[in-house]
Amino acid sequence: MFQRVIDAAKFAEADTIVEITGDCPLIDPILVGEAVETFKFSNADYLSNCERQTYPLGMEIQIMKLEALTKSYSMTDSLLDQEHVTLHIRKNPKLFKHIHVTAPINLNAPELSVTMDERADFELISFVIESLEPKNLFFGCGEIINLLKRNVRMGNINSGVQRKGDT
Repeated sequence: MFQRVIDAAKFAEADTIVEITGDCPLIDPILVGEAVETFKFSNADYLSNCERQTYPLGMEIQIMKLEALTKSYSMTDSLLDQEHVTLHIRKNPKLFKHIHVTAPINLNAPELSVTMDERADFELISFVIESLEPKNLFFGCGEIINLLKRNVRMGNINSGVQRKGDT
């Protein structure tokens, strides 16, 4: 995985990589844009909004310099680091300068999950899209939070899903 990301960035002649995972279909493009702008005007090697979960699960953004990723790759042989591309960078904040973004109060809803892992997630995401898309094709994190707080039963439909990394 590590090498594929590096190769893809080099092929695209990119010096910065924005990672959004495929199980986050409702990612808010405004949040992504804000994260990119913050990163662009910093001297950080890595930016994340998921080091401390403050946004709903499913709004995760990670941004890294290709140079930092290449350096990280050369420093580790761990299979876990190889699979989780940013793990070595995250474990070594003294080697790589980090920025950790937290949600503003109106988007702080770590108890909610709009990621796609199981059937209950599919039901919740379908509900969000069917409820919001007809009114606003470009809905974002705030609209999702407001909808799920108004519809507590639906907002909790996937609360029992065991996520990777949960204990």
